[in-house]
Amino acid sequence: MMIQALGKEDFLRLLVTQLRHQDPLEPLDAQDFASQLAEFTALEQQIHTNELLEQEMEFRTSEMIQAQNSAAIGLIGQRIVTTGDQLELSATGPRDAFVTTSDAAAVHLELLDSAGNVALAMDTTVAAAGVHRIDLGAAAAGLAAGTYTLSVQVLGNGTGVQASPLSSGVVLGVRPGSAGPVLVVGNEEVQLSKVLEITH
Repeated sequence: MMIQALGKEDFLRLLVTQLRHQDPLEPLDAQDFASQLAEFTALEQQIHTNELLEQEMEFRTSEMIQAQNSAAIGLIGQRIVTTGDQLELSATGPRDAFVTTSDAAAVHLELLDSAGNVALAMDTTVAAAGVHRIDLGAAAAGLAAGTYTLSVQVLGNGTGVQASPLSSGVVLGVRPGSAGPVLVVGNEEVQLSKVLEITH
């Protein structure tokens, strides 16, 4: 059974009840009464402070949501890089992909179409750890616009090097989500907090 904390009304009710039922021959000591009144005042001030803090938190939360929504709306039409493995190729946009590695390495990239067929395969090298833009070059010239799945593998002597694909595409719209604005990128939905880079 959950016990609720006493509020100021409860505290005042107890104090009045105590005064009403005190022994007239042995009334409440003035010092004890003053002490209880001081406790009541302190309780009232604490409740008021808590209410002010709650209002401040609500205001800050509202400001943060407005800032996130503004940032998300500002990304419509922009190309972003985020966690995932989906690559959106447009008819006129850049033909490149993004990967992240834990160190320099030679890597093998593959683009799979919606049927799971390999539409493009190529090897390249990255010079350091971090996020890398990889130009798909002439090999991607004949690819139809659409959504592809990107995979990356470390080649040769890259033992211990970690490599992961990254999603990239143009933000087409924004919708509200339980954890903040959600960006619509092709067939994918991406949390604003997952955006790693804004590119072109």
